[in-house]
Amino acid sequence: MAAFKQMVVLVLAGAVLGQVLISLSAPSLLGFASDPSGTGALCNCTELTQAVIRRVLTAQAIAAAAGGLLALVAGVLAVRRARTKAKPPVPGRGDEVRAPRTSR
Repeated sequence: MAAFKQMVVLVLAGAVLGQVLISLSAPSLLGFASDPSGTGALCNCTELTQAVIRRVLTAQAIAAAAGGLLALVAGVLAVRRARTKAKPPVPGRGDEVRAPRTSR
């Protein structure tokens, strides 16, 4: 259950990181994607605004999904690596956990 909680936290953190990164780069995307080609005020501003907002929201959704997916893959690899490193003790070497003695 602890590994599942760790995965959920990693996925959410990756999604937030993806959102932050796309939000920082959104102003440059807006300027590039919304160029009305020099038509000035003769453009259909409502349609242009809707198209730009649609592109930004799509980019944010893709960035959140990509960040979450990358964090999930990193988390799965980290859990697998931790499980392979934690080998059980070899019997007979004194590494076993013994029950404490009770005094009478």
